[in-house]
Amino acid sequence: MIDRVCKVISNVLNEPLDQIDESTSSANLDKWDSLKHMNIILAVEQEFGVQFDEELMLGLISVGLIVAALNELEN
Repeated sequence: MIDRVCKVISNVLNEPLDQIDESTSSANLDKWDSLKHMNIILAVEQEFGVQFDEELMLGLISVGLIVAALNELEN
């Protein structure tokens, strides 16, 4: 799952895949701004066929947090 999330983020941000890992976040990647954040969330939702509620979306500011949220939705 983490590989798929990293690939989505890499595509949205036009960032090399090898530069994206579980610790990648809006705090340490300048390209991940508020507009790109919404694009990332929408792309993740489409990739995994899920929908996050609005409050949760705002907190999904790292690859690790996105993966954790997806794991919660699957359980």
